[in-house]
Amino acid sequence: MSSIDSHGLPRRRLLVGFLFGALLGSAVAAAEPSPTEIAQLLVRRYSAAIVQVNLVVKVSGTVGDKAIPPRELKHEAWATLIGPGGLAVVSLAAIDPSEVLEGTRINTAKGPMKIDVTGVEFKLVRLRLPDGTEVPARVILKDPDLDVAFIKPINRVAMPLVHVDLANDAYPQLLSTGYVLGRSSRATQGAPMVRRSDIISLSENPRRKIVAENGQPGCPMFDAYGKLYGLCVRLFANGRPTGNLVLPAADIAEIAKQADSITPEPEVVAVENPVSEKPAVAPPATGN
Repeated sequence: MSSIDSHGLPRRRLLVGFLFGALLGSAVAAAEPSPTEIAQLLVRRYSAAIVQVNLVVKVSGTVGDKAIPPRELKHEAWATLIGPGGLAVVSLAAIDPSEVLEGTRINTAKGPMKIDVTGVEFKLVRLRLPDGTEVPARVILKDPDLDVAFIKPINRVAMPLVHVDLANDAYPQLLSTGYVLGRSSRATQGAPMVRRSDIISLSENPRRKIVAENGQPGCPMFDAYGKLYGLCVRLFANGRPTGNLVLPAADIAEIAKQADSITPEPEVVAVENPVSEKPAVAPPATGN
């Protein structure tokens, strides 16, 4: 007979169970892909879903009780395709300067006065696909509180586009490692880029917030197995960026239902020439 412990279980059975559990744990740990394998997987599967947004932004405002002349600015940013028809989501701060301009003080004859933004209009919106195709589009929905905007092609695309599946998602744990799939600057032709980022804070109230060490606004973050954590956006306080947030995939999917039901208006061809240009492709990947 095999010996019995104080709980009445054979010691041999306990030993076998312990060894089996240790071996199983080692096998699971060994199964996690290496960072290089993760990067290769993400680039191969999803890099075509990271597209460039080109647009002209017309900004109107006042200083005190006086209107200032509207200005038109060229903007470029990275966006993530989240549907086969070309629905894209982008960091609002990357295309809309009002968050930064609002409350900015300028010197006047009456002393420093703040700018109040009274209107923002998006023109000549284009989704530039990796093969160079430019798709006319519209900014159809924006949420300043979440720092997201949704962009949709004006016309139906000829064939389904590579996109990120919002339903194939995961939620991280504190200090989980995320992998941001983005693109580099214009100087390197916007080549696919993967950056590791630790999850440094999680909160649930009033909504889920994932705070990451690094991020690239408008680009997705995944776990080690290619499941989507969410979209990188910026956290603002008093018009200044204060951190990198990851908007959970489930939250994006909820807003995307509304965006998907909106039909973009036809494009008006005649526009004014922009008076200045914002040259960067997108805000650089940053750390806190």
